[in-house]
Amino acid sequence: MYPKSVTGDAREVVKSEDVAPYHVEIDVEAIKEQERIEMWHQVAGRWLWEGDFEISRRMVRNAVAHRRYSKEFEQLVWERCLKNSAPRKKPRVLYLVDAFLFEEERVPFHKGFDIKEDQIMQALIEHVRMNAKSGKYTSESSVNKFKI
Repeated sequence: MYPKSVTGDAREVVKSEDVAPYHVEIDVEAIKEQERIEMWHQVAGRWLWEGDFEISRRMVRNAVAHRRYSKEFEQLVWERCLKNSAPRKKPRVLYLVDAFLFEEERVPFHKGFDIKEDQIMQALIEHVRMNAKSGKYTSESSVNKFKI
């Protein structure tokens, strides 16, 4: 199907995709996901959350041990959780539907787990690991100590 703006020879009917002047593929799922993300940001921007999830040191320890990461990395994750929840005594994340807010970013749940707490903790650990690997935390002293 050609847009109306295409005229003349370009509007010829072609018998196969190989000879077509251009080919457009639309990823419907990607468009739907982008819309979900935009809607999530709109609702979260109004501070309308489904709930919050308190993070304990033991939860971090167990989740990091599950992935077989080092104790130093566990310390980094715990420090990031404390820093993310700076004005509060206990670290926590706010969640809405299938994602949570951490370090001012939307982090989707890890769908490889059944329990919401595990989905949040594993996604949080992966988020910290990827940010540390990309160099986001290089200015902090604890980053240089751990190995992933």
